[in-house]
Amino acid sequence: MFEKQQDAMAYLRKYGCPDMFITVTTNPNWKEITDHLLEGQHPHDRLDLLVRVFRLKLKQTMHALKNGCLGSVDAWLYNIEFQKRGLPHAHILLWISCDSKIHPCMIDAAVPKSQTKTKTQNSSQLLLHTWCTDPWCTESKRPMHERWYMLKAVSKTLCKRHGDGNRQLS
Repeated sequence: MFEKQQDAMAYLRKYGCPDMFITVTTNPNWKEITDHLLEGQHPHDRLDLLVRVFRLKLKQTMHALKNGCLGSVDAWLYNIEFQKRGLPHAHILLWISCDSKIHPCMIDAAVPKSQTKTKTQNSSQLLLHTWCTDPWCTESKRPMHERWYMLKAVSKTLCKRHGDGNRQLS
């Protein structure tokens, strides 16, 4: 683990801050997983299948990224972790070449009007934060699980050091 941290620091020293942070998460409802379950089995019963499919999809994703699907890549780095539910996910850092960088005006965060209703439902279900549907949540008009955040959102960030008082950060 220490060696991986040292590698990451070397990348930062050479290339600067990464341009993209991408997360790839296992979806237990992937067709490749559900097609290979026996009758009565659930995806969490076959962790070997979950991990194998995730690894293959991660390899495909990394191959596409390295071959320029988001632009010419100078460097890349990824780390695989397991969520509390046991599903693997990867954090990917990409350093994009100067001539291939994406400008913020090129990004559109609208939900596409899909030709099929299923695609739109899947996108909305997996990618968007919606109103809280947790039956234990007492404040259902707030955004999903806002009540778990310890501090309210503020327009300015203040930093307090021991004995220093407040200092505004820009």
